[in-house]
Amino acid sequence: MRIICTNSFIKLLLVVMFAAVSIFAQDSLKHKLKDVVVTSSRNPISQSEVNRSTEKIDSLAIAVTPISSLQDILNYSNNVDLRQRGTNGVQADVGIRGGTFEQTLMMIDGIKIIDPQTGHHNLNLPLSLNSIERIEIVKGGTASIHGPNAFSGVINFISKRNRINSLIAQAETGEYGYFAGSVFGSINFGNMSNNISFEKNRSDGYRANTEYDITNFSYVGSISGTNSVFDVFVGYSEKDFGANSFYSQRFPLQAEHTITKFLKASAEVGNNKLNFSADAYWRRNDDEFVLDKTNPAFYKNNHQTNIYGTELELFVSSNLGNTSLGGEYVYDKIESNNLGNRNRDRKGIFIEHQFTEFSNFRISISGYAYNYSTIGWKLWPGLGIGYRVTENLNLFGNVAKALRIPTYTELFYSDPVTEGNQNLSYEETLNYEIGIIFNNAQFEISSSLFRREGTNLIDWVREFEDEPWRAMNISSVNTNGFEVNFSSNLQFIFGGKYLNFASVAYTYLNSDKKSSEFESRYILEYLQNQLIVTFGHNFWGGINFNWFMRYEDRLNVEDHFLVDLKINKSIPNFDFYIKATNLFNTPYNDIAGVPLPGRWVIGGIKYSI
Repeated sequence: MRIICTNSFIKLLLVVMFAAVSIFAQDSLKHKLKDVVVTSSRNPISQSEVNRSTEKIDSLAIAVTPISSLQDILNYSNNVDLRQRGTNGVQADVGIRGGTFEQTLMMIDGIKIIDPQTGHHNLNLPLSLNSIERIEIVKGGTASIHGPNAFSGVINFISKRNRINSLIAQAETGEYGYFAGSVFGSINFGNMSNNISFEKNRSDGYRANTEYDITNFSYVGSISGTNSVFDVFVGYSEKDFGANSFYSQRFPLQAEHTITKFLKASAEVGNNKLNFSADAYWRRNDDEFVLDKTNPAFYKNNHQTNIYGTELELFVSSNLGNTSLGGEYVYDKIESNNLGNRNRDRKGIFIEHQFTEFSNFRISISGYAYNYSTIGWKLWPGLGIGYRVTENLNLFGNVAKALRIPTYTELFYSDPVTEGNQNLSYEETLNYEIGIIFNNAQFEISSSLFRREGTNLIDWVREFEDEPWRAMNISSVNTNGFEVNFSSNLQFIFGGKYLNFASVAYTYLNSDKKSSEFESRYILEYLQNQLIVTFGHNFWGGINFNWFMRYEDRLNVEDHFLVDLKINKSIPNFDFYIKATNLFNTPYNDIAGVPLPGRWVIGGIKYSI
């Protein structure tokens, strides 16, 4: 009966789509192609109109940052916690506002990346630094807009769709046998654009058993009509790496090999009054893990997950405001020698309405009704309110519920140091936030207060050190926090002669469950204090210095202060640079027992036409 209802809903949307095309065929498509923040809302909206905390990282910001992989850019985002086991894209877990890596939703061009095996694979993204147009980060639970796993935040990686012919070739080399090479090209034929990216990244490792070899490939093709866009994305990512003590210090010779394939096709028709979009996608992740690579037969896991999904969405603009409604269907399965052969599906129906602004107030309501095969139908509502004090000053607030379903690893995994729990319940939370944003041509200031009330949160815990980690629902964990951000485009002030940019960001978090009778593996090791300071300035001969400083005070882990630097000199078509991470060689780790590199110096050249 539920499937029939969902299919009927999808058929209704298809009928409305064809009606919309015939009625509005004379208008041009304007809905999602505009350079607006789309992740925080189903409807197109500018960043100044968003009723929640967001951050946008564009390709220019990525270019000046001393990073060697896409995931590393998240190190410099306020209230984002990137906990690395392996560097330069090997493996990392990302949380937002004290949430775990399982509670952060990853997206590629608006398509949800939820690895059903484990969130450790959510950053297996077939993208390179040169293929990214921008990254949009939304902080706080948005399950009422995006559905499950948008629990503590969303990170959306938006790929380039260049409409002009271009080429970028880049090569780097450095310490620890490091080498990276990448090519990104855009080739256009009439109304068809083709964007191709290839990246190779390898190193001998900064300590024993941390060597890696990473390959990323992506193709994005797009055909644009007067009132339509058809789009395809093909991606491939392969990682082969030594995993020294990644999951247990008792086994330092762990190794892992993952292959991720991603395919998405989408179509959009309509205009800025009535618009319909449809997406279909497939993601496959193969994971081979050995506990001792000198003796693979001792313990070896092979997992293969497949996800098949489709989403339909209708956008309507009227005198009452903007409305988006639609539905999705997702089926996932796993074939594993450890987790077994399993499958499940989920169905969702969503609606969001942004009322027309009145008396400087902006109000939006949203809701996502979701049906997992294991829990039945549940509704997750949300409300956002904004008030425009002046043209440059905005106040906002929001409240929303969110949920997350356990992964197959949390439910069924078993090895000498880890035990899953088939009786886990889904976790849920209620999020509150109030904030303020001021921006003009010279600078931007924003601040917010937030609270997350979590119920049945899932963590891996143990009572004694020699016991295995066990997945359990913690009864309740409430987190309160405060964040403030300041950034300035100093080129506007100094005309590009002295200082180029500067920013300061600070976050404080506090959980009401600081300790328990169990040792926590994830939830109780959040960043209590986080300070990020960045600035760029010019030097003699047109040489640019870009400084990135981070102070991280993690609960139950020793705090640390890190300084990263990128120095570059540009001439027509060429950019020469040197970047140094952990400039002062500070000992530190994000995860106990997995030390991260000291000073690492890399040099490179980038050619662009």
